[in-house]
Amino acid sequence: GERGYQLFDIYKVSVPLNGMVTVNARHISYRMNFIPVKPFTATGITDTLEGLVDNALESNSFTFISDIDNEESVYNQNGPKSMKACTGGTDGSLLDVFGGEFLYDNYSVSLLSSRGSDNGIEIRYAKNLTDLDYQRSIEDTYTGAIAYWHDADETVYYYGDAQYNDNISDYGYNRTVLL
Repeated sequence: GERGYQLFDIYKVSVPLNGMVTVNARHISYRMNFIPVKPFTATGITDTLEGLVDNALESNSFTFISDIDNEESVYNQNGPKSMKACTGGTDGSLLDVFGGEFLYDNYSVSLLSSRGSDNGIEIRYAKNLTDLDYQRSIEDTYTGAIAYWHDADETVYYYGDAQYNDNISDYGYNRTVLL
């Protein structure tokens, strides 16, 4: 179906040159890179997606659904990972275990058996971009950190509680990094 308007975080705005301003932005789902998830094991896609939300170490608005019918495969996460790393790009991720393709609709994340086709849409001001609200970027700022350690064969993990900057309330959302 039609996804409608999508949220983006602007991380860089160029100085106007000949009346042209370049805006660099990332889809809101990029925030998942800074939402740590504690270790958990789950059987089946339903329990795994619930576990991803329940074991997040930062409060967030992301929700997960899937049309994949697999309640047998086991997702096993030994150590803390970012929510984004849990979903794909690492060994044992949701994509590795269950297959499919992700569709991001603002804070709603769908793991679908097939997500459709590329319609070649471009974003153009006054056509499909009608408003631009810019806030100060925190692209180079982490609001908190969670330290962790694992043994050489990555079977034993220890991790602590999140430690936050004193001025965390100055930012619109948290960016917690795993160290």
